[in-house]
Amino acid sequence: MAGPIVRILAQVVVMGVGVFSKALMTAVQRVQADGGRAAAAAATQARTRGVMATAQARQVLNLAEEGELTGEQVLAAFERHFEANNPDKGGSFYLQSKIHNAKEALLDEIGYVEPEPAYEDEEGRAGEGERGEGGEGEGG
Repeated sequence: MAGPIVRILAQVVVMGVGVFSKALMTAVQRVQADGGRAAAAAATQARTRGVMATAQARQVLNLAEEGELTGEQVLAAFERHFEANNPDKGGSFYLQSKIHNAKEALLDEIGYVEPEPAYEDEEGRAGEGERGEGGEGEGG
């Protein structure tokens, strides 16, 4: 009695595996034909822009996926995550790079221009902008 039942079960399993493998191969072929082009186009567009996608940048900085962003929100998140991943404190330079790229992408997206950092020259005089610019406030 057990013999015919085992034979029937074996036939069902073999047929099921055949149907499943055929469906899997069809799905893989569709993904390769359609999804491969779409993914390649998205990657090419991102490379062409040279900027991280906005959605990815929001994820990297742990910002809400929807809604308006301000430059201050982006910079605050950047400072928090950048410092948390400081390699001197056991963090990752790679993650810091991703965080920096995310900040740049989001600030570019919202059109925010960061103010130039203040600096002190060799004589201790405070100034604005980059060194050697020859901007206002220098002798003349």
